[in-house]
Amino acid sequence: MRPALRQQPQQLLSIAAIFVYVGVEVAIATSLVKYLTLSAGWSPETAMSLVSLYWGGALVGRLLFGLFAHNAHNATVFRAAALLGVLLVALATGLNNAAGGWLLLLTGLGNSVMYPIIFGHTLSQFPQQANLLAAAMVMAGIGGAIIPWLQAVIIDNVSLHLSFLLPMALYALLAVWGKFAFAKEKKSVAPDRCPLP
Repeated sequence: MRPALRQQPQQLLSIAAIFVYVGVEVAIATSLVKYLTLSAGWSPETAMSLVSLYWGGALVGRLLFGLFAHNAHNATVFRAAALLGVLLVALATGLNNAAGGWLLLLTGLGNSVMYPIIFGHTLSQFPQQANLLAAAMVMAGIGGAIIPWLQAVIIDNVSLHLSFLLPMALYALLAVWGKFAFAKEKKSVAPDRCPLP
């Protein structure tokens, strides 16, 4: 009999990592136009068109990762992407200007590798529960609705640029997850174990 997911802390943490990752990705995208117009000073039309660079960076990064995943060390790539997110959002929060807007747009590139690495690593660690885990991680995408809402609450009650402290903190949590999840990993997950969403 296979153990329930609730009996496997590592599995629950991976599901939580997907929740956080999707939430951060969508939260930044949701707040980008407001940041680019109010903090960067760009017109709404320019800001909305530039958001495509955010999603385009995620697409390009994921394609590149798919090509080179077999030569990559997932632990290093993941931690670098998470820490890059912390750095870029921290700088954007401090700058609160057009340069900060460009830095937020760049976070899309780092975001690109997180989903396939979390997903692929988790399934490779628990192949007998792969179907159940995959379903749970897909459902964890609800973070894409909850975390942007939390950031919106901060925007309404504190300020726009300080609201980005939330995604910054969540990127830091993802880096911590990567440190512990990959503590014993020595080889990269094969590309066919890095499914795209």
